[in-house]
Amino acid sequence: MQRWIRPATLQDLPALLRIERACFDDAWNEQSLAAELATGDHHRAWLCQEQWPGQPAEVVGSLLAWRLYEQCEINRVATLPALRGQGIGRLLMAVCLEQCAAEGATQALLEVRADNDAALALYRACQFEPTGRRKRYYRDGGDAVVMTRAL
Repeated sequence: MQRWIRPATLQDLPALLRIERACFDDAWNEQSLAAELATGDHHRAWLCQEQWPGQPAEVVGSLLAWRLYEQCEINRVATLPALRGQGIGRLLMAVCLEQCAAEGATQALLEVRADNDAALALYRACQFEPTGRRKRYYRDGGDAVVMTRAL
């Protein structure tokens, strides 16, 4: 099996939409995802693809971020549920952080549901530290933990 990360393009919208719907109760709609894939100064998007011998490549994960001046803001990290815990999220994060640092970002920031233990563990493994809390950040009233790390 081969696994690689590549930048996402507008042609990847169907695959990105499939990942969103499989991973999030509050999946972004097609219009929102298309806006994230549009060429722009601050939008960044990557896909993780995997291919088994004799099979077509499949998109198994995604990461959406913004690079705003010296800051990289991670907006969405998704791995197909059946493949979680295999390092896909960590691989996506590594590529994103490396690329944003190469573009001049000196800090990365994200918000994560306070009750999402798997995501919190991933971000801690990627050297993010909790730096704040946003009360009732999510539509259902759930809190978000703000996490940052230097690049």
